[in-house]
Amino acid sequence: MKLFKRKNDQKIFENYLAQAEKVSEASKLLSDIYIALLNLDYKKIDEITQNIEKIRDEVCAIGKENEIIMYKGNLFPTDKYIFITLSEKIERVIEKLIQTVRAITIRPMPLPGVNFLKNVDFKTYVEYIITVTDLLYNAVKNLFNEEKNTIEVCHSVNEYEKKIDDLKIKMLKDLHKMEKDIEIFTILQIENIIHRIDEISDSAEDASDIIILMQALQSE
Repeated sequence: MKLFKRKNDQKIFENYLAQAEKVSEASKLLSDIYIALLNLDYKKIDEITQNIEKIRDEVCAIGKENEIIMYKGNLFPTDKYIFITLSEKIERVIEKLIQTVRAITIRPMPLPGVNFLKNVDFKTYVEYIITVTDLLYNAVKNLFNEEKNTIEVCHSVNEYEKKIDDLKIKMLKDLHKMEKDIEIFTILQIENIIHRIDEISDSAEDASDIIILMQALQSE
């Protein structure tokens, strides 16, 4: 499968690249939310959340535009499904990011919970997510530019997903050691946040798996 059969296919490439870039942009805002949380600045968190939701709407709008382009005749029928699936997987990443932010903002986190996040490797956890979405963006870019290292980049996404999973387990173990010091609702909130962030990386890995498949088809 050649990704570019017609000149108009370039617009499809540009849209997928824009989607992945916006997802990467939105993930970086998670770091800003973490800093605002440490400062107990919930007004700032709300502002950042609105920005992420705006980016999410833009990502979804781009996906719909690509569906229209494809249904108008671009790409062979057998290609359309996998292209639409990639768009859905990219959109899933930012939806999981939105869920993470909602878990943070559902209630003001008491100081013991904030201090817990400050004292564990939560900052690294967030940084890993930013790296994963950057890698996903690079994988999309390399795929449509027909670069030879696309699969290697996707493998890097998978490697970071494993690091994130290991760190998730460690933080959850540490969290439940604090049951006497942190009230149960805060523990449940933090646990939810940790799981939602892990789901961001899972969704990025799913998208990278589709890219690997597309790269394999391209080589046929």
